[in-house]
Amino acid sequence: MTEHRLPDTFGQAAPILIEVGRVPLPLKESKAPAPHDWARWRDHPETVDWPEIIAAYAETPLTGMALVETDLVVDIDDEDRADEIAAIAFDVLGPTEAIRWGRRPRRQLFYSMPQGLPKHLPGITRNLAAVQLMTVGQQVAVAGPHPKTGEAFAWVSENGLPWATTPPETDVNALSRFHDAVRALLPAPTHAAPGNNLPAGLTSFYRQRCPVVGPVRALQEAFIRVEEGERHYSLVALIGSAITRGLSDEEIVGAVWIGTAGWTWPEGEVESEMERILSDLRTKDALRPTKASGIVITGPRGPKTSLLERRRRR
Repeated sequence: MTEHRLPDTFGQAAPILIEVGRVPLPLKESKAPAPHDWARWRDHPETVDWPEIIAAYAETPLTGMALVETDLVVDIDDEDRADEIAAIAFDVLGPTEAIRWGRRPRRQLFYSMPQGLPKHLPGITRNLAAVQLMTVGQQVAVAGPHPKTGEAFAWVSENGLPWATTPPETDVNALSRFHDAVRALLPAPTHAAPGNNLPAGLTSFYRQRCPVVGPVRALQEAFIRVEEGERHYSLVALIGSAITRGLSDEEIVGAVWIGTAGWTWPEGEVESEMERILSDLRTKDALRPTKASGIVITGPRGPKTSLLERRRRR
């Protein structure tokens, strides 16, 4: 199959996406959307002044695409088992030509769910650390250089760019079988029982410490206790839990900055993950923000300083 690449600036890539009925998004280096109101673009694209948006973000190197209700993206993030997980997806969910490559061998497989992906999936964890199931409320990078490798995002397809045609359909039953097969492939989970989003032991610790030291300090202490293999999963789970407890972005950023000080991730990776997770969680229907997220925003009014950068300067 042939690899395809979109132009490497938003100004050139966005019109191509709009032409095939997709909503383009200018992305920051963290792969989070630059505009804070991007969910409005997705829900009401007819109200967006696209020529003005394209002109304002013309030179932005990264372009994303908003996912809609019928989208299902299998985001494979496990380098060691990427080929095995992709083979399971092809066997259970069906072969798809809609494959996006980023940091190889990691990849994203695109499917269609005509009935949409239910918000509550009994027995299914949307984020297994190695694999994430993505749908409406999230977005994917589709063009430009990968922030970590510099290699351009590429699509594999026999018939041109994959979103020009509908990806193969799947359903919840097939998704459940895929989920179980991937769980069997991965090492024995150290997470708590299904329905509990925090790693085992961390849930009760965070809950018990909140009334003692407050939710912000408890968040700091929880991150200090995170095990090496649980870091990405814990960022998602703990930040989500903090949002539901009403913590502001300023409080969350501060807690993460202190609590992850001892982590040995590559420079800037924690910050990058945190910005992307905050942006994703704040735009989900059940967790809509009451105020702007405070993450870096670029565009007509110029760049704003991120919360994390302001904290560094103190």
